[in-house]
Amino acid sequence: MIIGLPRCGTTWFMNNLYHHPNIHLPLTEPEYFTSHLDRSLRSYSNIIKRGTGIIRGTKSPFYCTLPVYKIRWIKEMMPDLKIILILRNPIDRTWSYAKWIITKVKGKNIEKIGEQVMFDFFKKDKKRFNYLNILKNYSSVFSSNQFKIIIFDEIKSRPKSLLRETFNFLGESGQKDWNRHPYYKKINPGIDKPIPSHYAQFLRKLYSQELLLLKKRLGSRVASWLSTA
Repeated sequence: MIIGLPRCGTTWFMNNLYHHPNIHLPLTEPEYFTSHLDRSLRSYSNIIKRGTGIIRGTKSPFYCTLPVYKIRWIKEMMPDLKIILILRNPIDRTWSYAKWIITKVKGKNIEKIGEQVMFDFFKKDKKRFNYLNILKNYSSVFSSNQFKIIIFDEIKSRPKSLLRETFNFLGESGQKDWNRHPYYKKINPGIDKPIPSHYAQFLRKLYSQELLLLKKRLGSRVASWLSTA
């Protein structure tokens, strides 16, 4: 199960797992545990059961925000479930997500959005997608051999070896036909608009403490994030 975060390469991962012959991952985001609990559990199960892959799962990037009691419920239903969480420099991710929501979802010109509205968006986004809480919540329920943390930068720097590690994590270590996988492609790319300096300054201040704590939690893998703080 790919649980997020939004604008961290989850769609790239979904497409590359989808093209593995022994993995079934539907190209949809069911968001059952966040938005559709009014539907039967069978409806969710049917999504997973489709296809012939030996390993089956889903991608729902907002599952990262689930409270602990729902995470425990998921673990009770699927005790052998493996979790994939992709993290990106929170400053870059927040700006990418803001551009996506305002431009693509709401259809507005981000340059015409008031500064205070943007600041409020950034603060709300930080509260909703709190990396440290997400790590704490999921690691308190799933053991380390069921919970894989991926850093967005690694998708750019070593896509093939990263996928190989992920396949091994999922229990699929056979030979790969890399011609099947779009690992070299940008999938669902962001909007090409650099962050204005005043927004970058605001976000650096907003995330300064969290970046230090993430460095302590995740080590050298995220050391480069501190250069933006």
